[in-house]
This record gives sequence, structure tokens and C-alpha cells, in this order.
Amino acid sequence: MFDPITSALIAASPPLEGLDLDALPKRLTEAFADIVAARIRLRGGGGEDASEMLQETLLEVRRLAAAHEAFVTLLPERENRAAAAFVAAAAHQVCLVGSIVGQDQIPHSYLDGASVAPEICATLLFMVAEAHADAAECAKRISFSPDDGTAIEKALLTAIKSLASGRLSSIRQMEMPELATDRATPEQAIDALYLELFKGVKNLAARLLARVDLARAAGGIEPASAFFIRVKELSVAQMDDVLGTGDQIFNLFPGPLHLANLLIAVERDLIESALTRTPAPDGVDEGGWWQVISRMARKRPFLWRNHRDAIASSYLEKEHHRLSAFLPAAANRR
Repeated sequence: MFDPITSALIAASPPLEGLDLDALPKRLTEAFADIVAARIRLRGGGGEDASEMLQETLLEVRRLAAAHEAFVTLLPERENRAAAAFVAAAAHQVCLVGSIVGQDQIPHSYLDGASVAPEICATLLFMVAEAHADAAECAKRISFSPDDGTAIEKALLTAIKSLASGRLSSIRQMEMPELATDRATPEQAIDALYLELFKGVKNLAARLLARVDLARAAGGIEPASAFFIRVKELSVAQMDDVLGTGDQIFNLFPGPLHLANLLIAVERDLIESALTRTPAPDGVDEGGWWQVISRMARKRPFLWRNHRDAIASSYLEKEHHRLSAFLPAAANRR
């Protein structure tokens, strides 16, 4: 299920008591196989054994996903955050395979004040891990009913799905949904927080398509992180000593808070993966290079890790010099 490079990434995830990191890729593969086998048995009228095995496996993998996702959202500066993010995302995917047992169709994604659908979390975690192909594939699971959810929730889900799929231009072209004022105060507050996150994703898409960052005074845009951090601050409020015990009590909006933390982690490293930020090789006209790069970024805006490693090793410089030496000789032979 995992190639050697991915297995090495998984093995570099944060250590947990009782967890064999070297055996973790194999265990995730076995869990996936167990879930698929249980699904087949249940569909064929299998007994309680299949259902019990499925529940035990899902519980184990969900704990794994939750623990590693916490490392990413609470400790975004960890050096092994990419490994933790990939393990969490892969574990979420394994659970998603088993969560649709006995259902006629895949359930719609959700955003609310308390939680965020696992397919949304998995998509963003794959992006943190720079597993862009996996993120795009996982994003296909993000769906919503035209009749359910607010306009802001639908816009945010669409934007996240487009971000993972590399459709940055479509995000920039999305209209800003309006905040409904006829809802209860808590629901309005949740919608307002998700609207801020949508604005942040729009600005992140714009930044990923830009060659350089400009200060706002020079015509630049507000950084996406400003929106995400603002949501974090607004999602947590300390309450007065309502119990009279002196203990600190907080009022939380866990759903927006968690999604803001994930988006902060996404933005942190995604800019480095942006194709538009690839410097022109020495001797190449900057204007011509930008025309080529910007055109390519409309369809494939992100560099994979091996691409970035090649660029860091001066591959573009070497390739440019090789072609520069070859082209004049080829022209003389015509």
C-alpha cells in the first residue's frame, strides 16, 4: 500500500507509547485489508464477528488519526509535522473506507460549531504532508447537498476542495457569500467564523498564484494567516468565574477552531511548494520565465517534494546550461 519513500515518512512520525513506527505502514495496510474484508462479509450477510472486527479496527485507527492530527494542529512547528500529518490523513482514509458500510451512498461532508468532517481534515492533512496527489484524491470525497447547509459552508467546502485539486483560479473567482442575519445568534457566530476562513482560503489561492508578496500599502492583500489566526482568537473566549471555584472556564467553537489550525498548518509550508515561486535560472529572461510558469500554474500549481529537491540541487541551472550549449550547435546543423 505504501512505497519505500512513503513508508520512511510514516516511520518518521512522532513516537507514541506502544506504537511500533517501523511496523506502522504494515499495520495501516492490514487495517485497510481488514476493513475491506469485513465490508465484503457484511454485505454478504456475514455475522456479528465481521461487525465486531470492523468496529475494533476502526476504533484503533481513529485513535491513531486523532493523536497524530493533534500533533499537527497543536504543535505546527514540529520538524516531523509532515510525517504526523500523513499518518493522520492515511488513518482517516482507512476509516472512511469502513464508515460507509451498509449505506447506499457516501454521506455529505459537514462543518458545524463542534466538529469538521474527517474527509475535510484528511484532505488538508495530506496537503500539510505535501502529498498533493493524495490530497486531490481525498478531496473527491468532499460533497454537500444543495438543500443542506448555509451558503458560507458550501462556499468554504468548495474552496477547500478546489485548493486541494489545484484549481486556484476558480477560488479567486468565487463570489463572497452573504452572512444570513435571520439565524440564531450562536449559528450566526459560527457562520461568521467560517466566512473568515473562506476569505483566508481565497487570499491563500491568490498568493499561490502570485510571483511575489507585496505589502498591502503597495497593492498587496492581507495574508491568509491573518484570517486563520483571527478565527482562532475568536473561537476561544474565557468566561467569568460562573462556578465560583476560581477555575478557568472557556467557551469554545471547536469546529472553526480546529479548521483554522489545519489551515494555518497548510499555509505554513504550501507557499514553498508554489510553482510560481520557482526562481528563473541564471541567464533566463525573468519576464519570459514568468509567462511560462504562470501558465503552467493554472493547471499544476504545486511542486512535489522530489521536484523541490531537484530545484534545490540546482537542477534547473544545470539543465539550462546544458540546453544552452546544445541549441546553438543544433541550429548550425540546419
